[in-house]
Amino acid sequence: MSHSKKLIKPTLLIGFFTLLSRILGFIRDILFAKFFGASGTMEAFLVAFRIPNFIRRLFTEGSIAQALIPELNKRSISQKRLNAFTAQLIGILGLALFLLTIIGIVFSTILVLIFAPGFVESPEKFTLANNLLKIMLPFVFFMSITSIFASVLQTFQRFSIPAITPSILNIAIITGLYISYLFHTPIYAVAWSVTLAGMLQCLIQIPFVLRLGISLKPVFRRPSKKTKRFFKSIAPAIFGASIVQISLLLDTIFASFLVTGSLSWLYYPDRVNQFPLGIFGIALATVLLPHLSKKMSVSEYNNILNWGIKLALLLTIPAASALCVLSKPIIITLFYHGEFSFFDVTQSQRAMIAFAIGLISFIFIKIFISALYAKQNTTSAMKVGLLCILVNIISNLILISLLKSHALGYLALAISTSLTATINALLLLWVLCKKHHFSLHRSQVLLILRILIASMIMCIVLIFIQGEINFWLSHSTLFKLLYLFAIIFIGACIYFLSLIILGIKVKDFSIAHS
Repeated sequence: MSHSKKLIKPTLLIGFFTLLSRILGFIRDILFAKFFGASGTMEAFLVAFRIPNFIRRLFTEGSIAQALIPELNKRSISQKRLNAFTAQLIGILGLALFLLTIIGIVFSTILVLIFAPGFVESPEKFTLANNLLKIMLPFVFFMSITSIFASVLQTFQRFSIPAITPSILNIAIITGLYISYLFHTPIYAVAWSVTLAGMLQCLIQIPFVLRLGISLKPVFRRPSKKTKRFFKSIAPAIFGASIVQISLLLDTIFASFLVTGSLSWLYYPDRVNQFPLGIFGIALATVLLPHLSKKMSVSEYNNILNWGIKLALLLTIPAASALCVLSKPIIITLFYHGEFSFFDVTQSQRAMIAFAIGLISFIFIKIFISALYAKQNTTSAMKVGLLCILVNIISNLILISLLKSHALGYLALAISTSLTATINALLLLWVLCKKHHFSLHRSQVLLILRILIASMIMCIVLIFIQGEINFWLSHSTLFKLLYLFAIIFIGACIYFLSLIILGIKVKDFSIAHS
C-alpha cells in the first residue's frame, strides 16, 4: 500500500468520527443558546468548564500523545517492556492527577479567581462558577487516563476508538440539557453530565487496550529510564501543544472584566470554528505523528509533511473563506433561538469572522507541532509557545484599549487569538526549516495561488446566493438548515470545479508529488 493510501484512510476515518462529534457539538451548543443564551449562568458554566476542558485538550490532543507516541515508536519494544512502561504511566500520572483533582476541588475558589477575576464584581456568577467547577474537576482525572489509552491505540494504528470517544461528551451534555429541568438549578445537570462523560470515555477504551495484550494494572515503583524520559519531555510538550488553549484561557480572564455576554459571544463562534479545525487539523495531526515518528529518510519525512500541508491548504482556505462570508446566516441558523437575541447574533458574527481568519494558522500549529515532536524536539515548541503567550497578552491589552470604547472589547480578544496563532504557526515553520527537518516545496506556492483563486470564485457565488438577512430571520430552523447545507454544497462544487479548471489534479496530492 502506498504512503498516500496509508495516510488518507485513517485521516478520513478520524475526520468522519470527528465530524460526527462536531455535529453533536453543534446540537449541544444550539441547546445551550436556547436554554441559557448569553446569560450570566452561561458565562459561569463556560468559566467552570473551560478549566477542566483546557486540561483535557492538553492531554487528549496535546502533551501525552505528542510525547508518548514518538517514545513508543522510537525503537522496537517488547510486550513485557510495553506493559511495564504503560503500568508506570497509569500509576504515576493517575496518582498525580487524582491528587491534583482533590487539590483543585479544595481550592476551586482560587482557580475561579485566577481564570475569571472579573467575576468578583458579580458574586452570584462567582459562586455558581465555583460550585460548577467542583463538580466537573474529576473530569480531568478520567481524561488523563483516557489519553494514555488513546496514545497506545494510535501507536498500533487503532484510530477509530480514540476518534469515537469525544462524541460521548457531547451526548452526555445534550442529555444533561434535556433533563436539566429536573434540577433546582438546571445548569448543575450539565456539570454532572461532564464528569459522567469523562468516566465513560475512560471505560470504553479499556477492552480495546486489553486486546493488545497490555496490562492496565497501575504500578507505583521507581520510574524506569523510559518513563523518566517521557516525563522529562511532557513538560515542554504541554507548553508547545497548548498555545491556542492558553490563548483562549487568557481571553476568558480578560473577558471576565467586560460586559456580560462577552464570553458567550466568543464561545459560540469559536465552537463553529472548531468544526473544520477538528475535522481537518486534529485528524491530520493525529495521523501524521505516528508516521513521522518512525525511522525514515529526510526526503520521506519531508514528502509526508509537505503532503499534510497541501491537504490542509486544500481544505482550510475555502473553509475559512466560507465561514467569513456565511458568518451571519450560520449564527442565525444555529443559535438564534430562545434566550439568544439578534444583538447576540451580531456580536457573535464579528467574533466568528475574526476566528475564521486564524483558522489556517490553528491547523498548521497542530501539524507543525506533530512534526517537531516526531523528531522529539519539544524544547523549541515550548520556547515558541512561551513567546506567543507573551504576544497574546500584549495584543489583548492593546486591542482592548482601542476597541473597548466602541463596545467591542470582546472582539479584540478574538482578533488577538488569531493574530497570535498566525505568529505561532510562522515561528514553528521557521524552526522546522532552521533545524533542517523540513523544506517547503516550490510547487506549494503555485498551489496556494490556485486555491486562493478558486476560493475567491466560491465566495463570489456564496455572496450572491445566500440571500438577505430578513430571509434568514423569517423562515423555520429546519428550512434554514436545509438551505444552509444546500449553499455549502453548491459552494464546495464551485470550489472543486474551479480547481479542476485551474489545472489541479488528484495525483497532485499524492505523497509522490509532494
